[in-house]
Amino acid sequence: MSQKISVIVTIALAIVLVHTQTASASTSFDDGFQRGVKDAGRDLRGENGHGFDDSCPKGHTAEFCDGYKRGYSERWHDTPENDS
Repeated sequence: MSQKISVIVTIALAIVLVHTQTASASTSFDDGFQRGVKDAGRDLRGENGHGFDDSCPKGHTAEFCDGYKRGYSERWHDTPENDS
């Protein structure tokens, strides 16, 4: 009986762990957009050691990456330093 309980508890903990990791991953367009805006601002200030780089961080959905590229581009091009 206690072996069955151990198996059930182990499975339940695994489900909780998977759900927690999935829930913390940013997947939406809006999450990507906000991250892109933030990263572009950091790049403009030279905080990341490079200039323009709108490549999406690894491990995100296509929807997140679409938002990331849009947010990055809008922030980068909406800055007086980059007006030509």
